[in-house]
Amino acid sequence: MKNILVLEDEVECNQLLCDIVTTSKESVTVYPAFDEKEAMQIALECHMDLFLVDISLHDLQGNDVSGVKFAKQIRNIEYYEVTPIIFVTSIANLELHSYREVSCYSYILKPIDEVKQKQLAEEIDKLLRDRKSVSREQYLYFKVDSVFYPIKIDEIITIRCINRRLLIHTISDKFYVNKLTLKQIQKELNDMGFNPFVECRRGILVNLDHVEHIDRVNKYLKVYKEDQMIDFGRTKWFSEIQGVIEHD
Repeated sequence: MKNILVLEDEVECNQLLCDIVTTSKESVTVYPAFDEKEAMQIALECHMDLFLVDISLHDLQGNDVSGVKFAKQIRNIEYYEVTPIIFVTSIANLELHSYREVSCYSYILKPIDEVKQKQLAEEIDKLLRDRKSVSREQYLYFKVDSVFYPIKIDEIITIRCINRRLLIHTISDKFYVNKLTLKQIQKELNDMGFNPFVECRRGILVNLDHVEHIDRVNKYLKVYKEDQMIDFGRTKWFSEIQGVIEHD
């Protein structure tokens, strides 16, 4: 599943771009946004594989290039340093400068007629098809005290549900997160196409890359930086653990 964010303030154009995206041969989820704040919130909560960004999001403001500013902010996030951005603009000369300024992949000029729609659809298909699979350098974003913190997936050891909060244990820290469930995290990881976690028993996600020892007899796992053994038993997740055992 690929995630695509469409940032366009004009409702009709936003819908048109979303419709074009959904014609992709790839399996996609489209996230429409109508201003920079909404778009950034989405980009931090879900990992995007492609951005379609209108250069001018506030037409009533003179010399508005708010879409370019948003793209610069995106480029400052390590995860999005090379994520493709396609600009949408009605300004014939501005898009060329913007193209170079933020390493934009390409651009499309308004109005978007049938020929441009087809070209854009083909370009999106190619981008998604050529996009490399998610690597271990990808991140999950956790909101703590109204601030989003990026945490590398491969640095997360376990995630535990304790008293309706999640305890995130990484190789360098432990912290609690509110208003987030294990199910939501699993879905986000699955949507990214990279999920090294299994639920050993209800309420505990374990990153299999950090498993140090497997007690096959008593059915316990020992993970990095945790003294307590984790029981995986004969639960409904046993087959997943068994797969690790067979290749251990």
